Amino acid sequence: MQITKDVNARAINMTHDHHQDKISRIEVVKHDPKWAHMYEDEAQKILGVLGESAVAIHHMGSTSIPGVQAKPIIDILVEVDKLENIEKFDQELEGLDYLAMGEYGITGRRFYVKPSGTERTHQIHAFQVGHIEIVRLLDLRDYLRKHPMEAEAYGRLKADLAKKFEEDIDSYVQGKGEFIQDIYRKAAEWRKEQNQK
Repeated sequence: MQITKDVNARAINMTHDHHQDKISRIEVVKHDPKWAHMYEDEAQKILGVLGESAVAIHHMGSTSIPGVQAKPIIDILVEVDKLENIEKFDQELEGLDYLAMGEYGITGRRFYVKPSGTERTHQIHAFQVGHIEIVRLLDLRDYLRKHPMEAEAYGRLKADLAKKFEEDIDSYVQGKGEFIQDIYRKAAEWRKEQNQK
C-alpha cells in the first residue's frame, strides 16, 4: 500500500469541475499547513474502509501544494484495484459522512463529497489503477511543487477569479482554463525530462 506523505480535474479543474453544484459562494484562502494533516487523518479513515481494494492514496489539488491559495477543500485521489469494487463501500463511506456522486462528469471516476451538506471539507476522486488521469493529476501536483513561482501565480489567479465570480462557479472555472491547460502541458514535458534522467 502506498500512502503519499507530502504536503493535488479534468484538464480544466477536475478537483472543482464545472459540474459542481452551486452549494456556496466561492472562497479562496491563504494556504493552511493543517491541510496536510487533515489529508493524513482522512486518508487513514478511507483506507480503513476500503482495505485491500485501495492500491494507493494521494493528496492532490491546490491544498496539497505548499504556499498556494486554495479553496479549503481537501482533494483525495484513490487508486483502486477495480473501479466497480469501490461502489460496494458506498454505505461505509457514508458512515464517514461522504455522499456518493457516481462519475459526476468524469468518465472512469467515482466521486464522493464530504459532508453531504452545504460546506464541503473533503472530496474523493477514485480511479482504477492505470487510468490516464492519475498520472496527469500527480504530474500537475508535483510540477507545481517544484515550480513555486508558477504555483504562486496560480494561487493569485484563483483568488482574483473568486473575488470576481464569487457565486459563479462556471465563470470561475473557465477563467482558470487557459492557465491550467498550459500547466498540464508543462507538467507532462517536465515528467518526461525527469524520467530521462
